[in-house]
Amino acid sequence: MPEANSGWNLQRIPLSKLRLDWQNPRLPEEKRNEGVSQEELALFIDDEYDPLRIASSIARHGYFESEPLIATKASDDEYVVLEGNRRLTALLGLSDDSLRAQFVRQNSGWKSLGGVRLPAEFPVIVVDDPASVVPLLGFRHISGITPWDPYQQAGYIARLVDEGRPLVEVAELVGRELTEVRAMYRDFEILRQAHEEFGLNIARARDNFGVFNAAMGRVPIRAFIAAPAPREVDPEYWPLPSDHKPQMSRLLGYIFGDAKGENRVVRDSRQLKQLADVLSDATATVVLDQTRSLEDAHAATVDARSQLIAAVAAAGRNLAKANALGPTSIDASTRRELQTLIARANALLGLSDEGAEE
Repeated sequence: MPEANSGWNLQRIPLSKLRLDWQNPRLPEEKRNEGVSQEELALFIDDEYDPLRIASSIARHGYFESEPLIATKASDDEYVVLEGNRRLTALLGLSDDSLRAQFVRQNSGWKSLGGVRLPAEFPVIVVDDPASVVPLLGFRHISGITPWDPYQQAGYIARLVDEGRPLVEVAELVGRELTEVRAMYRDFEILRQAHEEFGLNIARARDNFGVFNAAMGRVPIRAFIAAPAPREVDPEYWPLPSDHKPQMSRLLGYIFGDAKGENRVVRDSRQLKQLADVLSDATATVVLDQTRSLEDAHAATVDARSQLIAAVAAAGRNLAKANALGPTSIDASTRRELQTLIARANALLGLSDEGAEE
C-alpha cells in the first residue's frame, strides 16, 4: 500500500454507513449508474465475484483488520468504498438476513452463514480526494497480485483517460509500459465504438477481451478494420473510420461468431496468425467469406505450386499408411479406387512433362 498522505486518515465506521461503489471497474457498463440500487450491486458482485469465499473466512476466523477498506466521504452518513467492494459485499451478506436470503438463491453456500458476530465498526482509510487512490488501484488491479480481468483493466484505463489524464500519466499510475496502455485503451475504445456508434453486439468480444487484444496485436487484422497502431492512438477521436462498420462486423464474426458463439472461423487463439495471413490477401478473404473455413482460406494464400507440392506430400503419407497395414485382400471396389488414383497420378505426370517441354 502506498504511503498515506495528509488527505488519508484511518477511521472506524459502522457497516450501515458504507456503500458499494457504483463506478467500480468490476461492474459492467449498464451497472455503472448512480441510480442502480445497493442491493442490485451486491447481488451482481455475489453472482460474479464469489464474496462467499471471503464471508466463509470471516465466519471461521473473524474479521482481519490488517487491511482496511478505502473509502471517500459522500455525505455525513455515507462513505463510498473505493477499494474492498468484495469484502463489503461479504459483510453485507453476513449481517443482512434479507440480502443473504437473496444470495442463497444464487449460491446455496450462504445458507450456513447466518448468526455470525461482526464488529460494531470497521477500519476504513478515508481519503479526501478519490483521485489519490488511483495509483493504488491501478497497481493493485492491473500490475499487482489481484488483477481485474483484461476488459476491466482496459476499462479502468479508459476511465482515467476520460477524466482528462494523458496516456503517459496513466501508464505511470498503473505501472505498465506506455505502448501496452495505449493498445489496451485503443482496443477498449474499438469495442465501445462498435457498440455505441455501429450498434454491434460486442458481448463475446468483451467477455474474451484477451483474445481481441491479441488479435489487435497483428498488423493485418488491424489493417482490415483500419485500427491505429498504439503510437497513433488519439483519445480525441474514435479509433476506427466511421464507414468501417461492415469490416468490424465481419471481424467480430470471424473471431467470436454470433451472439451464441456459432459460425466463427477462429476456434483457438493460436489461429489468429492464420486469420492475419488470410486478411492480408484479398482473394483468401473472399474464400473465407464464402466458405467460412479458415483452413480453405489460408490455403488460398499459398501459390499453386506450393499447394501442389503439399497435396502430393499428403498423398504420399497416406499411401505409406496404407502400405503399413500389411498384406490384406483387396476387394473389387478398392481395386477400382486404386486404379483411378494411379490414372490420376499418371495424368498429373503428363501435365508435368508438358510443362517441362514448354
